[in-house]
Amino acid sequence: MTLAKNGESLPNEVTYYPATGFRVDRFDSFGGWVGTPIDLCRWSVRYDAIEPKDDYLTSKSETVMWTVNDLSLAVRPYAKGWLVQDGWKGHNGAFDGTGSFFTQRPDGKGFAVVMNTKVANDSSSDTLRNLVDAMISKVSAWPTYDLF
Repeated sequence: MTLAKNGESLPNEVTYYPATGFRVDRFDSFGGWVGTPIDLCRWSVRYDAIEPKDDYLTSKSETVMWTVNDLSLAVRPYAKGWLVQDGWKGHNGAFDGTGSFFTQRPDGKGFAVVMNTKVANDSSSDTLRNLVDAMISKVSAWPTYDLF
């Protein structure tokens, strides 16, 4: 994963439809990252408090990170910039040229999905998340080896 460059594609970076008019190089952690769904999953398993991968933060720091704060948005509970609601933890992304969601479900399974367009009428990528979640819910057996 790396920070985006404005007006300049990185090696293997997709074309966005439509191209955003934002200065993404100024976004930093607010939508300025370029990465794959696998990159997001590799990163997120280090902050999920689930074995067997060791987490980078202490359990105390993770508790603080995932605890909803008083400044949380009225529409969605936020915890240090993360969406935390009904056992779900993660974050979304959606503006011209992108739609994404990475999350940990209440059952501990996590997933990431990234698209090079924004789904019509899906301003927060919730429809995208729900679609992938419905597919994952139908899987009856998962591999027992490390997927990444």
